[in-house]
Amino acid sequence: MKKILFFLLIALIFGEIYAQDPQLFENTWYLQIIEIDGEDYFPPTNDEIDQITLNLTSIDLQTEVCNILGANIGQIDDFEFRIDKLNIIPIDCSFQENNDFDTIYFTDFYLINQTPPITFLYEIENNGDDRMLTITNSNNDIAIYDNVPLAINDFENSIITIFPNPVKDKLKLFLSQGQVSAVQLYDVMGKEIVSQTGNTQELNLESLNPGIYFLKVFTDLGAVIKKIIKH
Repeated sequence: MKKILFFLLIALIFGEIYAQDPQLFENTWYLQIIEIDGEDYFPPTNDEIDQITLNLTSIDLQTEVCNILGANIGQIDDFEFRIDKLNIIPIDCSFQENNDFDTIYFTDFYLINQTPPITFLYEIENNGDDRMLTITNSNNDIAIYDNVPLAINDFENSIITIFPNPVKDKLKLFLSQGQVSAVQLYDVMGKEIVSQTGNTQELNLESLNPGIYFLKVFTDLGAVIKKIIKH
């Protein structure tokens, strides 16, 4: 009986250590933004690239821009995963902006020039059916993904205005078309700070610590992410 209890205890301990968030594998993740050394890079949207996707299983990872990255995952738990082996399938894009983003995405974020193992932290935030995945590399650079595709840049730039930015207290949202259905504010680690539903036109951020935040705005025409700097 003591032996049975002992092995059950060991199983529970190791089951907890290597527990995995099933949401990580249940979704196709769409890249929203990456931040490298404090600089923001949005995925290009053109005739050659529609969305940049990420797919994970318990043993591998696959994502692509021009090149295709395939990686073997050696260990994964509730907050980090480790890449033990990676392979790049070289494919050139026709548009230079896509090749440039490809280099930033794979070299600067996924650190493909480093010798494995390479460890990444991750966190998933849920709001109803919407899920946001934040991955952080060893340089504290971040990539933010969502389980819904990124709204195209023309939509983002033409109808949504957020001001002032940087902001000290009240942040105003203006839409030239449609209306806001919900807003979510996240810190750079992907933790949800603010969540509001309804036609939000103003957020009071006075109580927030100075720093960088990401505001996700849902509208009846789509959803976009904006970087907010709090002074």
